[in-house]
Amino acid sequence: MRILVAGDSWTHGWNVDHSWWHYLDETDITSVAMSGDSNSIISQEVRNICRKEPYDLIIVGWTSMLRIQDSRGDPAVWWAENINEDGSKELDDFYRNNSLDYFQNKMYEHIQQVESLHTKV
Repeated sequence: MRILVAGDSWTHGWNVDHSWWHYLDETDITSVAMSGDSNSIISQEVRNICRKEPYDLIIVGWTSMLRIQDSRGDPAVWWAENINEDGSKELDDFYRNNSLDYFQNKMYEHIQQVESLHTKV
């Protein structure tokens, strides 16, 4: 069985000897998890790799729906350490100007994009 694992630092295994998925009995596991990934990036990475290679199962460790920053340099989102005083106000305004429904809907979109693939999730 071929398994694709995606997610943020919890899935990547940040600051641990082995991430949880290393304990799965399967030997053919590919991980695209990276510390700092937003749900947008997680969804994008899963879809990109599934276009190239078939998998029998996808396991996704989603991050917080409020995380709009990521570590891969997507210009549409911010990474916390790159936010200066002006950027912090921009991020603050973004949260103030968007409802919880907005974030829930974005999360649902990401989940749907992954679940629409022809692979068990």
